[in-house]
Amino acid sequence: AFTPSDAFDYHYRVEANGLLVEEGPLSLPAVAPNSSAPVALANRWAAVPGEVYLMLSARTRSPQPGLPAGLVVASTQIRLAHNPVEEVAPAPAGELGVLELADGYQVYGQDFSLVVSKELGEITAYTYRSEALLRAPLQPNVWRNPTNNDRGYGMLDSLGLWRDSIGGRRLSDFSVVQKEGKVVMQVQQHMLGGQAGFAYTYMVWPSGRVDVQVQFQKAESLPEMPRLGMRLQLPYAYQQVRWYGRGPGESYVDRKASTYVGLYEATVEEMGTPYITPQENGNRTDVRWMTFAKADGAGLRVVGQQPLNMSAHHYTLEDLEAYPAHRYELPHRALVEVNVDMMQMGVGGDNSWGARPHAEYRLLGQEYAYGFSLIPLPAAE
Repeated sequence: AFTPSDAFDYHYRVEANGLLVEEGPLSLPAVAPNSSAPVALANRWAAVPGEVYLMLSARTRSPQPGLPAGLVVASTQIRLAHNPVEEVAPAPAGELGVLELADGYQVYGQDFSLVVSKELGEITAYTYRSEALLRAPLQPNVWRNPTNNDRGYGMLDSLGLWRDSIGGRRLSDFSVVQKEGKVVMQVQQHMLGGQAGFAYTYMVWPSGRVDVQVQFQKAESLPEMPRLGMRLQLPYAYQQVRWYGRGPGESYVDRKASTYVGLYEATVEEMGTPYITPQENGNRTDVRWMTFAKADGAGLRVVGQQPLNMSAHHYTLEDLEAYPAHRYELPHRALVEVNVDMMQMGVGGDNSWGARPHAEYRLLGQEYAYGFSLIPLPAAE
């Protein structure tokens, strides 16, 4: 408030779907402290294909006490063109087969095979070009390990019934239909004595792509869930993570203004946030797509049919649920656990001894639906 605008250099950057379109210096009028002035910026990028964002930043022009020259001290991001979800390319034509097994149904094509269990109607095996993509089934998740703030308001006491609810899920209905060049599987599950339940639709294409639709309902008498989503495990080799969404660090629905939509890369290890006390961490919000790949480029891509919340770790939710007191007590397992969520509640922080996240950042409804696609990726040629 006590520094004039000419103490800073200004910069703009325009990206489309995370890729650079144009960038350069920005000239602004001199503005005195405690004053303001309008700035006109011609939007010549509105017609650029894709989701177009403008980034503006202010950087120190010269060194100041404790601040080197060129340090970004303020920034913002503005969406110029609205195309928020990447479109999944149509699956190529090809032959599909369905085989009934003793414990499930196998769907297979030229390059892939997928198995859905008869016990719960969940994807238990998924291979592409002889590479296993799953270490553990794709299954629902409505629980998160409590953050420090969650522990402060007693989440285990007020919402704890969801912690073990998934383990009590039961299959209600399961159908398999092959039609129009694809296989459609519809699954219904119930839990908590029928007071809550999931419905899934798996649409399997000859390319190996699987479109997943998730619906959830619960009785009004039940408390809110901390999270609504799905989880799966990939082999340890799928270390390289690339995504288009908010980053580079973690973000949550009520704590994301400091992260910007862009194209980012990290290892699975780098996806976590090393809090002193292990707890829920490493979420990324507004994810359009996220890819997990081996060194040769082979992997799995998750594409949201709307923006997703996603995270990945070398440990499981159950490892966090053991409540280790220190980071070194958290195991580093030979797996990649991936969360593909519609949403999880915010982290709050008005205080850490009783206040919950604000209502708009909680799952207070009784019905939810979302979707995503699983797309296997070949190794680089």
